[in-house]
Amino acid sequence: MPYLQDGTPVDMVFNPLGVPSRMNVGQIFECSLGLAGDLLDRHYRIAPFAKLAQDFSNI
Repeated sequence: MPYLQDGTPVDMVFNPLGVPSRMNVGQIFECSLGLAGDLLDRHYRIAPFAKLAQDFSNI
């Protein structure tokens, strides 16, 4: 979850109707993982998609 320099968490709100119109399904996965991490009190580090695509191109 994003936070300020003093540790104050920042609330992020987005309109779910913007996801299907832009075909950005990754946003749904990011929000779901963020919510799960918050509820489970765990932090997750996810590799950028561009790096994954480069790794798969070497196979």
